[in-house]
Amino acid sequence: MVATQRDAPWTYEDLLALPDDGQRYEIIEGTLYEMTGPNGAHILTVSNLVLLLLPLAQLAGGRLITAVADVFFSGADPVQPSRRAGSKARRT
Repeated sequence: MVATQRDAPWTYEDLLALPDDGQRYEIIEGTLYEMTGPNGAHILTVSNLVLLLLPLAQLAGGRLITAVADVFFSGADPVQPSRRAGSKARRT
Protein backbone atom coordinates (compact mmCIF):
# COMPACT_ATOMS: atom_id res chain seq x y z
CA MET A 1 0.00 0.00 0.00
CA VAL A 2 1.54 3.28 -1.13
CA ALA A 3 0.44 6.51 0.58
CA THR A 4 0.24 9.85 -1.24
CA GLN A 5 0.05 12.93 0.97
CA ARG A 6 -0.26 16.58 0.03
CA ASP A 7 -0.90 19.91 1.75
CA ALA A 8 -4.70 19.62 1.58
CA PRO A 9 -6.50 16.42 2.55
CA TRP A 10 -7.70 14.23 -0.31
CA THR A 11 -11.47 14.19 -0.84
CA TYR A 12 -13.84 11.78 -2.54
CA GLU A 13 -14.16 14.30 -5.38
CA ASP A 14 -10.36 14.19 -5.82
CA LEU A 15 -10.56 10.41 -5.96
CA LEU A 16 -13.20 10.54 -8.69
CA ALA A 17 -11.05 12.97 -10.70
CA LEU A 18 -8.06 10.58 -10.84
CA PRO A 19 -7.40 9.01 -14.25
CA ASP A 20 -8.59 5.44 -14.77
CA ASP A 21 -5.14 3.83 -14.65
CA GLY A 22 -6.24 0.37 -13.53
CA GLN A 23 -5.09 0.95 -9.94
CA ARG A 24 -7.35 0.81 -6.91
CA TYR A 25 -7.25 3.80 -4.53
CA GLU A 26 -8.81 4.58 -1.16
CA ILE A 27 -8.73 7.71 0.99
CA ILE A 28 -8.18 7.15 4.69
CA GLU A 29 -8.23 10.22 6.93
CA GLY A 30 -7.34 12.52 4.05
CA THR A 31 -4.42 10.43 2.71
CA LEU A 32 -4.66 8.73 -0.69
CA TYR A 33 -3.56 5.08 -0.71
CA GLU A 34 -2.84 2.95 -3.76
CA MET A 35 -4.18 -0.43 -2.73
CA THR A 36 -2.47 -3.64 -3.72
CA GLY A 37 -4.40 -6.50 -5.26
CA PRO A 38 -5.61 -9.26 -2.98
CA ASN A 39 -3.28 -12.18 -2.34
CA GLY A 40 -4.23 -15.86 -2.44
CA ALA A 41 -5.06 -16.07 1.27
CA HIS A 42 -7.41 -13.07 0.99
CA ILE A 43 -9.17 -14.54 -2.05
CA LEU A 44 -9.60 -17.91 -0.31
CA THR A 45 -10.93 -16.20 2.83
CA VAL A 46 -13.46 -14.19 0.81
CA SER A 47 -14.57 -17.34 -1.01
CA ASN A 48 -15.06 -19.20 2.27
CA LEU A 49 -17.00 -16.28 3.76
CA VAL A 50 -19.29 -16.20 0.73
CA LEU A 51 -20.01 -19.92 1.15
CA LEU A 52 -20.87 -19.35 4.82
CA LEU A 53 -22.80 -16.08 4.52
CA LEU A 54 -24.77 -16.55 1.30
CA PRO A 55 -27.32 -19.03 2.74
CA LEU A 56 -27.88 -16.74 5.74
CA ALA A 57 -28.33 -13.66 3.55
CA GLN A 58 -30.81 -15.51 1.31
CA LEU A 59 -32.71 -16.86 4.32
CA ALA A 60 -33.06 -13.31 5.65
CA GLY A 61 -34.29 -12.06 2.26
CA GLY A 62 -31.06 -10.16 1.68
CA ARG A 63 -28.18 -10.46 -0.71
CA LEU A 64 -24.42 -10.81 -0.58
CA ILE A 65 -22.27 -8.70 -2.90
CA THR A 66 -18.64 -9.59 -3.59
CA ALA A 67 -17.77 -6.94 -6.18
CA VAL A 68 -15.71 -3.96 -5.10
CA ALA A 69 -17.91 -0.86 -4.79
CA ASP A 70 -17.74 2.38 -2.84
CA VAL A 71 -19.44 2.15 0.55
CA PHE A 72 -20.25 5.25 2.60
CA PHE A 73 -20.78 5.45 6.35
CA SER A 74 -21.79 8.72 7.97
CA GLY A 75 -18.75 10.44 9.47
CA ALA A 76 -16.25 8.02 7.92
CA ASP A 77 -14.13 7.72 4.79
CA PRO A 78 -15.61 5.85 1.79
CA VAL A 79 -14.21 2.33 1.56
CA GLN A 80 -14.24 -0.52 -0.96
CA PRO A 81 -14.81 -3.78 0.93
CA SER A 82 -14.35 -7.16 -0.75
CA ARG A 83 -17.82 -8.24 0.31
CA ARG A 84 -20.91 -6.77 1.92
CA ALA A 85 -24.35 -7.98 2.88
CA GLY A 86 -27.61 -6.12 3.13
CA SER A 87 -31.25 -6.72 3.82
CA LYS A 88 -34.23 -5.82 1.65
CA ALA A 89 -35.19 -3.08 4.09
CA ARG A 90 -31.81 -1.34 3.70
CA ARG A 91 -31.59 -1.35 -0.11
CA THR A 92 -31.31 2.01 -1.83
